[in-house]
Amino acid sequence: MSEAAHEVPNITCIPRINTRQRQENMAAAFKLDPPRLRMTPIVQTKSLAIVGGGPSLKDTWQDINNYDTVMSCGSTHDHLTGIGVHSDYHLECDPDIPQVKYYQSIKLDCTYLIASRCHPSMFKRLKNRDIKLWHMWEDDIGLEPYRKEPAVRGAISCVLCALATAIAMGFQDIHFFGFDSSFAHEAAHHAYPCEERDQVIKTRVGDPDKGTIFLTTPTWIAQARTFVQMQDQWEHMLKATVHGYSLMWETQKQRGLAYV
Repeated sequence: MSEAAHEVPNITCIPRINTRQRQENMAAAFKLDPPRLRMTPIVQTKSLAIVGGGPSLKDTWQDINNYDTVMSCGSTHDHLTGIGVHSDYHLECDPDIPQVKYYQSIKLDCTYLIASRCHPSMFKRLKNRDIKLWHMWEDDIGLEPYRKEPAVRGAISCVLCALATAIAMGFQDIHFFGFDSSFAHEAAHHAYPCEERDQVIKTRVGDPDKGTIFLTTPTWIAQARTFVQMQDQWEHMLKATVHGYSLMWETQKQRGLAYV
């Protein structure tokens, strides 16, 4: 890794799983035909904590259950169960088979929001649980696999899918935990053991010469930029607060938005 921090140009995230496999995953999900996640325009007055797996989660997890509703994401599943954090919802969108390894414990009183792009093994692992199906829009998939059902657009990561889904469910007061887009150091990709496949790089937040330097990846920079766009898009209906020092925290601070 270069010692010089550098700016990263526009980034397009390319799924690790090829188009055909994700189309086949969707076809299998439709065949199972679980109940769909109900999107409602009714505004929720309750607060929502969305939980990702960034390193800052180690310092903030004890505050998560102070909020009315909790939506955990992806690989956080077993870790949060192990430390006693209750999730009302758990969202998953990773289409890869190995993702199932993070689901060794199954929450009994949790609604699982599982994307149709997820591998059939995920649905098998969660069999007889409260599953609600939703769709993640991907341009390369084409229209036909969605069968005219609505899809969440513009989200490129599990936490951003959770945000878009939460907005569609009517939540507005949303608090983010472990939503870092950065690493404490090269060996601390997450708050728990979790493989990181992307190249770790340095980037700055703020002034190109004097801004704070963070360790991150191209994917997490794309996530940070998309989060800014989503906040701007929903500025009149979203109150977003980022908890835990990170690239995301520093971005919120630079923009004059909420952080803890």
